[in-house]
Amino acid sequence: IFHGKESSLVGIFLSIKFFASDYSKGKRSCRTRIREITETGLIYDVEAMDNTGRVTERISGVEKLKGLGDVSDLSEPIWELLRENPRQAEIKRLLSYHDKLILAQVPISLIQGALETDENGLLSEQLAEEENKQYYKLKHAKRRLEWLAGRIVSKAAVRIYLDKGGLLPSDIIIRSLPSNSPYIIIDQEGVSTSLPYISISHSNDIAVAVAAQTKGIGIDAEKINDSILEIADEFSAEDELKLIIARTGFMKVAALTSIWAMKEASLKAAGPEVCLMKELILKKAGTQGNYIVCEFHHSNIGYVKSVAFQSNEYIYAVSILAERKM
Repeated sequence: IFHGKESSLVGIFLSIKFFASDYSKGKRSCRTRIREITETGLIYDVEAMDNTGRVTERISGVEKLKGLGDVSDLSEPIWELLRENPRQAEIKRLLSYHDKLILAQVPISLIQGALETDENGLLSEQLAEEENKQYYKLKHAKRRLEWLAGRIVSKAAVRIYLDKGGLLPSDIIIRSLPSNSPYIIIDQEGVSTSLPYISISHSNDIAVAVAAQTKGIGIDAEKINDSILEIADEFSAEDELKLIIARTGFMKVAALTSIWAMKEASLKAAGPEVCLMKELILKKAGTQGNYIVCEFHHSNIGYVKSVAFQSNEYIYAVSILAERKM
């Protein structure tokens, strides 16, 4: 699911190229997920993938002890990184969110490559039967690809959140409310764990998702593009734009994209039917490091706190309904 040396949102799956080698079927790479860290070492799962991103081998519960191999050389800061990805931890801190939260991202081009290699295999691995039928009902190839990417990335976040080794992506069903907000059910006997709330977004070549313990959370990702100038008046006031530019130093297009992403994530957190995007008023904005921290307000929903950041050509935002009144 997480591809390359870096991903903006990687959850507990570490974006580390664990090994790479050439073999008869082409280049193979590997991803690892830390399951448990103890005083004596760590336990992790590892999956080998071919060059399309398809899993070719999976090993669970590998134990690595301190003092054996490279683990003995890991410093405490590295062990801390293994416990939780720094990006995810920082977003939680800035949101003052103390419950469980998992962020995930997948490149849509990776899914496209897997579809071209083995569409039936990918769909059977990732989708429940009712989702498979829904996939084929979508008429346009681009829409099908984006829809599938949203399912894959949100199921990855849910599987990390629930931390149940026997739970397959096809066991998770993602449905939508009349408001188009997604929710999950688990098609597996014996799963009685409280299910997380989820939010999904996609833009250009990325799909992102969040799985959280409490409702009232939303995520959005937007590619920075000049086309946003054409619709700026539909979602942002001039004073909001000036404030974001003043706080961040962004150029106009990046600043508008940040406002859109934060408001879109905020509406997902509150429920998209509660108000129009422009009616969500920016009340407070600041920066902490590379992050934008804002508070929005609407009389129907109260306050929403949002954290955004730029990574490469994209703006990412995560929002939560604020508990306190300003």
